[in-house]
Amino acid sequence: MRVLVISSKYPSPEAPGYGVRVANHVRHMQEAHEIEVLLVASSKRPNTLRERAFKYSDLIARAALVRPGDFDLIHFHYATPSHAIATVLPWLRSRKPLVVTSHGGDLTTPPPSAPGRFLVEQMFRRAAAVIAVSGDVARACLEHRAKPEALHVIHMGCDLRVFRPRADREVLRGRLGITEAPTVLFVGDLIHTTGLDVLVEALHAVADRIAPSLVIVGSGALRSQYEALVNVRGLHERVRWLEPIRQPELAEWYAACDVVAFPARYEPFGSVTLEAMASGVPVVASGVGGVPEILESESNGLLVRPDDPKALGHALARVLTDRELSSRLRERALLDVVSHSQERQVARIVDLYEAIVTERAS
Repeated sequence: MRVLVISSKYPSPEAPGYGVRVANHVRHMQEAHEIEVLLVASSKRPNTLRERAFKYSDLIARAALVRPGDFDLIHFHYATPSHAIATVLPWLRSRKPLVVTSHGGDLTTPPPSAPGRFLVEQMFRRAAAVIAVSGDVARACLEHRAKPEALHVIHMGCDLRVFRPRADREVLRGRLGITEAPTVLFVGDLIHTTGLDVLVEALHAVADRIAPSLVIVGSGALRSQYEALVNVRGLHERVRWLEPIRQPELAEWYAACDVVAFPARYEPFGSVTLEAMASGVPVVASGVGGVPEILESESNGLLVRPDDPKALGHALARVLTDRELSSRLRERALLDVVSHSQERQVARIVDLYEAIVTERAS
């Protein structure tokens, strides 16, 4: 089977986390399922309207060069800007089956404009299958007129070969320069939605009880604002800033830290929580979006209210001071994360491909 994959996000050396889970899926399809993938993707992260227009025009131009006879099925990642590409490309009239994966933010942050929404609805109606990365995203897809019978919830999954507990954890901590102080890890874009400011306020609130270090992995428009907040709260000597890094190196930071904080104000799925669980590190997360589909509070992690520094600080303090709780959360998470493996999720997508192509051929 030959599949044309079109994605507006794809990793590059400069932005290794940008669309990395799409890249992981493509690689696994090629390696484990012998699917030939024709890839049209963009690694450019636009910051202005002009850059965005250039990026999407380039993506459309390159996709237009692919002939309909070269593939059996089209798989778009991200409902927007895929809606524009699906509208203008003539080879879609060939009636090749279309699969669209909505990752959540493409429909919600911000929602499409009125013309954009119309195009998304047209694309969803045209699609043989719409994949939502969580039940929360599935509800957004239905609001955009996805056909219920064509809607499938398939999580992005986690590569358990990369994210795993490490027997050499103490050696890792030494190599990474982690001190004896308990260490909290934050991974995410430095934007309002991911809630780093909530985490900083939470650590400030519990500073009289615990004094953990904080490692921040990410980049974004609000970095200078968050650096100022760290300084105002007197935490600058305990905070370490890292630019986005490749997943093998990121996995080492997960395994070496004591707890992962995921204080998002909104999150369609929550891959960071899966990566933490697979790495054998307890996770404290906001109970928003698709996160409760992964985490069960007091079982395989702790869930807190979003935008509540006091609740987040209390939960982090519990994990860092209660070894029995930390161990119990970690052990259950390692069991539960197996059902979210990348292998299982990609296999479900491949099964869907085969069913669609077989039905079209009959």
